[in-house]
Amino acid sequence: MILQRDPNLRKEIREYGCYFMDLLWYGNKIATTPLDQVTIDTEIYPWVIKHDWMNSECYIKNPSMILQYVGVPNTYLGHMPKNYECSEDEIEISRWVYENLSHFVASENGVVTYDPWGISKCAAKGRLESKRVFRILGGLNA
Repeated sequence: MILQRDPNLRKEIREYGCYFMDLLWYGNKIATTPLDQVTIDTEIYPWVIKHDWMNSECYIKNPSMILQYVGVPNTYLGHMPKNYECSEDEIEISRWVYENLSHFVASENGVVTYDPWGISKCAAKGRLESKRVFRILGGLNA
């Protein structure tokens, strides 16, 4: 999967797109939606902005719709505490904090499965703050 700091992605994604890239990673993993820099930059990003699911600086407003757009039918369960354990039909994106930095990564029970930065200080040295949890409609193996 592509990293958020890929020089071929627009500046906003490189700087602020960790949560956005996590959602796309799940689209690729679960729905096997093919993703490349051109598709992300010229198709997905503009579509998501146009529909007001995210602002131009990658602040996510409707993560469920972004996941659905990349082929993952879901229900967004919301922010959960860091000790929340997902059921078999749920996925999580966890928020990590290190010093004055905050970063989102795809995770499984708090263990990083995809860090859109590669290896970020937040995920490597920081502390798990909370989780964003989604129930996958039809289950993960549907």
